[in-house]
Amino acid sequence: MRNPDTSRPTARHRHGRAFSLAACLLAGACASVQAHEASDHIPVQRGFQLNAAVAAHYLHADDPLPGRSLPGVLDMGNTPEDQRDGYLEHAVLSAGARLHPMLGASLGVGKHGNDPWHVENAWLEWRPRATAEWSIGAGRNRVPVGQVIDAGGHFDVFAQMPLAKRAVLEGDWVEDGLSLNWQPHRQGWLRPIERVDFGLWNARRFPGSDNASLAPVVRIRAHAGARVVLDGFASRIRAKERGSHIQRPEVGHSHTAPDCGVSLAQVTCFDGDVNLLGLSLDWRTPVPQVQVQAAALWRQEKGSLYGQSSTTDYRGRTRGGWLQLQWQPAPRWNLAVRHEWLKASHHLQGSGASLLAREAGLSPNHPARRSTAAIAWQPWRDWSVSLEAGTERNSGQNNDFYGIRLRWQPERLISRSI
Repeated sequence: MRNPDTSRPTARHRHGRAFSLAACLLAGACASVQAHEASDHIPVQRGFQLNAAVAAHYLHADDPLPGRSLPGVLDMGNTPEDQRDGYLEHAVLSAGARLHPMLGASLGVGKHGNDPWHVENAWLEWRPRATAEWSIGAGRNRVPVGQVIDAGGHFDVFAQMPLAKRAVLEGDWVEDGLSLNWQPHRQGWLRPIERVDFGLWNARRFPGSDNASLAPVVRIRAHAGARVVLDGFASRIRAKERGSHIQRPEVGHSHTAPDCGVSLAQVTCFDGDVNLLGLSLDWRTPVPQVQVQAAALWRQEKGSLYGQSSTTDYRGRTRGGWLQLQWQPAPRWNLAVRHEWLKASHHLQGSGASLLAREAGLSPNHPARRSTAAIAWQPWRDWSVSLEAGTERNSGQNNDFYGIRLRWQPERLISRSI
């Protein structure tokens, strides 16, 4: 079979939640932090630092935000938490220390919406000397996928996770693993290369599975002239018994797919190879204070898709991206627009392929898109207040939204040398 591209909370609860978020932000009382690569939280010199950040919004829309599903996309089959009205996008708190020139460590926790606090990074880094070009790290960290892709939906200019990042990676990709980082001195033929990361990661979270083998990830960041930065990553995952819910339960913020080794009831399952590719661009244009960013994500899967009803040979592709323009007309003001797109295609061969495609959410198949505009004002240092509005086309329907967003993101909360 070929598949071509094709409950809200009560008002009292919503208003109470919005009031709590606003009070928390304005008082600065939320325990929080921004989660970049773990090495960013480790001081370059001997010392320690504490980082924190929090972002929340109040968005209005007729239908849930984000969309309850992405028809045609093979995902975990979860229904994300409705982020309309008052919603805590992300709160993070991290600490980093370097007690020896060759050894550093960081630990960070984060929270989304009504979900509990969780560990986002626990990283140990070693380098042969303070001026070394390379270092090696191990622990839990954000898998390096490039700064533009990494920033999408993570203390971003806009409130919502990009459609492509949600579909291809299920949001921020955080895993346990080992990574070698090389930052050459940029001389001679190596001059364009800024950073190379090569790692082996557990791949237990989507698009991997609990039983997946270690996944290699390569990331390269390079300059194309003085104004353009290019970023790219690639990975290959061997997924085994990776499940997808048929009934789409509401599970909040989750990255772990159901395990088909436990039961096939109400799930469809995938065994096979997953190829990931991401490319991004950051261009500081010749026009003063105008910046253009673009990103593209691609996931290819080949293997077996099966459930209680049947087993099929499966091949699928999910691809999407976004284009973003930012302009800073004055020191405290920023205007931004972003357009996103997402589509998928699939081929299933075997008995019962049509039924299995419906159960897996592959049929019907609707491309999705979203356009958003925002204007942000910085009333105080480290604080940003923005208004945003946009429209999302999903499941063949339009959903218009608008709202206000608050973000507190200091560069360093505490920093001390020893």
